Amino acid sequence: MRIRTLTFLIAAIVALAACSSDSQGGSSAPPASGDETVVIPAMSEVTVGTQRFTFAAFTKDGDLFETPQAAVQFYLLKGQEDVRKRSYQATFYRLEIEVPHLHEGGEVHGHQDVKGFYLVPQAEFDSTGVWRADVTLGTGERKGSLAFQVEAGTETPAVGAPAPASKNLAAKDVPDLTQLTTRTPPYPRFHQVSIAEAIQEHRPLVVAFSTPAFCVSRICGPVLEIVRSVADGVGDETAFVQIEPYDITEARTQGKLELTPVSRQWALQSEPWVFVVDKQGKIAAKFEGLLTRQELLEAIRKVGG
Repeated sequence: MRIRTLTFLIAAIVALAACSSDSQGGSSAPPASGDETVVIPAMSEVTVGTQRFTFAAFTKDGDLFETPQAAVQFYLLKGQEDVRKRSYQATFYRLEIEVPHLHEGGEVHGHQDVKGFYLVPQAEFDSTGVWRADVTLGTGERKGSLAFQVEAGTETPAVGAPAPASKNLAAKDVPDLTQLTTRTPPYPRFHQVSIAEAIQEHRPLVVAFSTPAFCVSRICGPVLEIVRSVADGVGDETAFVQIEPYDITEARTQGKLELTPVSRQWALQSEPWVFVVDKQGKIAAKFEGLLTRQELLEAIRKVGG
């Protein structure tokens, strides 16, 4: 339930950003007294250890803050006591992505989509419990805070753990790629092999759980296009697989979002997710929500892709 709640928060982030541009188990704490800044987590899974930490910041009117840097001070909340933890600098990433769109006449045009988020690449969380992040934007004229839960372990496959060898359908199994994806048009490279086949062949593998048509978080399309743009520049030795998190037939005909067996096998309850799997079939990196091309490229290079 915590993860599904965060999916709603991510959707709120995107909706606010859309209003301002005109072109995720945690919950956000109210802005500090006298401050109009709203800081919202852009992820749901935070665990003990070191991991990337992402968030977005808005005015109460929905304007997205795009300051190059933000200072983040973490606290562990224990009763009435706040235990000061480490502080970090977060970098803002503005993502300008061209997302394909099918028009009634059958023509496909690219539409520019702009997203943005703040990233702490490696934040350390040394214990479970409720934590708070106090955020100072730019030169300090804007401040906000958010609270979130740190768990002992992950629900999705952990970095270093074997990737589930899912036997998803590929192009050879269906007469039309529209049975496998809601991307318009389908991107053939995403559907050449199953996850199990790529693991058996000892190939570096990128798995993107993303549904452009039925995305609750409303960022699946942009994330999938980031993955596609990376795939365009990476050799065939690396396999790329897109998985629709929800049953396409149920979503199209009944309007129901039912997780597929593959999504359940990977313990997903939100979208989008991107996993990088090494040649030994182990999870080498994982990204929830928005990510940059540079993050994904670096993860692929580390596994020999």
